[in-house]
Amino acid sequence: MIPINDDDGYYKLHNHDTSRIEKGNTLIVFHNSGFFSCCSIRLFHIIRYYYTHDYTLPKSVDSSQQFSWYKNKSDNTDITYTYFEDYNNIEIDKNRFPKTFMKHHWDLQFTPYQNIQFNLITPFIEKYFTPSEEILRIVNEIENQYGIDYDRTCVLYYRGNDKSTETHICRHEDLIGKASQEIPSDVIFLIQSDESDFIHKALSAYPNNSFVLEKYIRHIKKNVKISVDMTQRNLNNLYSKYYLAITIIMSRCKYIVCTSGNCSIWIMYYRQNANNIIQYLNHEWFNTIIKPKRPLKQSN
Repeated sequence: MIPINDDDGYYKLHNHDTSRIEKGNTLIVFHNSGFFSCCSIRLFHIIRYYYTHDYTLPKSVDSSQQFSWYKNKSDNTDITYTYFEDYNNIEIDKNRFPKTFMKHHWDLQFTPYQNIQFNLITPFIEKYFTPSEEILRIVNEIENQYGIDYDRTCVLYYRGNDKSTETHICRHEDLIGKASQEIPSDVIFLIQSDESDFIHKALSAYPNNSFVLEKYIRHIKKNVKISVDMTQRNLNNLYSKYYLAITIIMSRCKYIVCTSGNCSIWIMYYRQNANNIIQYLNHEWFNTIIKPKRPLKQSN
């Protein structure tokens, strides 16, 4: 195993054997936490393997020890194929995978998304995280039920509760106010949050042009400091499928105003860019919305 273009030992430094082991050409990932945290760790180790094995992908990726929050206690199978297509059936042109070095880490969730090298990461997303047919059926179901017009929809995404133990999160009013300042007035707001308080405030702020995918989400009161996955664990498998579908839907919307975290970065991964995004990150706003220029006044 010869590290390629890793002169500063970046991937050696970020080995984290407690999260990943290798056996032959099989990559075994055994990190457990929230759904997209598991996805981010899985993605990191796939990319790490690629760069430390002469630009080759692992023969197989074993995630049977991951996603335990979303399985029955006795289930020791790899349930990634419930969410994602079998990567063995996904053919990606080898020339699309990067041949230049990329420092990738799971804590990209807490960086400005506009700086991410999406062109280098996207082939890995398409290979290992293409949504399964079941997830796409849920996407289609939600689209039809709510009549979502992506070109007119802005996502207001607020991830609160336990995420506040990892990063600073703005007030509800700040995110809603930022949307009012920066987003065109003719949009419809898709409101998504794990905090009931935020949902109620956003609906009140936009009573005539907002909606919530109420049937498909779970939310709890602010400052509970736990994940919704800890409230009804017997329903986690179902709602994790719903949430992946919603993430794909959010990625397709024209505008996104969001806080920072694993959920937000996976919206970007499926979007394949950070265009038309307003991101709150540790007391700063990062805005990639390009407003149309006003026409010049014509002289008489």
